[in-house]
Amino acid sequence: MSSALIYAEDWEHIPELLSTSAALGLSPLIIFSHRDLIDIKVAAKNGASEIITHRLEPIPTYISRLLVQVISERQPRIILGEAKKNVREIFGRAAQRMGKACVNNCNNIDIAEGIVRIIRPILGGGYNGIQELIGSPVFVTIRPEAFKKYPVKSVEEPLITEIDLKLKRDSIKLVDKKTTKRSEVDLSLAKVIVGVGRGFRNKEDLKLAEELAELLNGVIGCSRPISSDLKWLPEDRHIGLSGKWIRSRLYIAVGISGQIQHVVGIKNAETVIAINNDPDAPIHKESDYSIIADLYEFLPVLIKKLRESKLRSIYG
Repeated sequence: MSSALIYAEDWEHIPELLSTSAALGLSPLIIFSHRDLIDIKVAAKNGASEIITHRLEPIPTYISRLLVQVISERQPRIILGEAKKNVREIFGRAAQRMGKACVNNCNNIDIAEGIVRIIRPILGGGYNGIQELIGSPVFVTIRPEAFKKYPVKSVEEPLITEIDLKLKRDSIKLVDKKTTKRSEVDLSLAKVIVGVGRGFRNKEDLKLAEELAELLNGVIGCSRPISSDLKWLPEDRHIGLSGKWIRSRLYIAVGISGQIQHVVGIKNAETVIAINNDPDAPIHKESDYSIIADLYEFLPVLIKKLRESKLRSIYG
């Protein structure tokens, strides 16, 4: 039976990567990760039969060489990883060394008659492209938020194997490592999300959206400029093509224009409500309900009505 090798640079989405591999009928499931990151309980619970560990610095030129060695020894059908910048570079380098197919940012994958077929966004996320990958193995990075978690059969305890590669060090060396600031919220699991955009004039004004989210038992997300350009919110609150893809029951876009990069990330939300004072804003075409109003006038009224409604439900 064909196996899957899962490359894990962090373990946040290991359950989705393992369950996706199991749903494809791949077995055994093998994890390749740094020794300091491994979580044996998570691996066992989600069906991993082996964890191959290393102690190298997270530099793509080194990790890709070691990955090629692991692939040559284990002969997996597919190498899966999360669609992150460093992982994409590692996979690209390893695939080039081996002369194998490599695709990134996939939101669907299956195997039919021995051929791996993937679906991924193209042309800025406005369309989906379908590709069939020839040869074996193939390298695929996936967006975990886009994948359903399937039930898997747990194992008692995976085998732990440590591997090393004596590399001739070249001019690349790790000088410093800084951890990206992250919030405690996982947007991919949130049921209600209030998204904020450039319609907000000041960072302090986001309190309006935070109050609305609190009343709805939801959390705050944002468009790319809010996190990347203005730094008002952490990067993991960014919803869009290069950020989080959400599956919330309700998404309220406040002061967001609705460019295609953002719309890609909200396409799986069940209900979308747009609040924007520009009637021609693209977000209105992507919404189930549109409110054409100034957010500074509308949100205080909405918040007041929600508070009154909650009080009535409490006190009858």
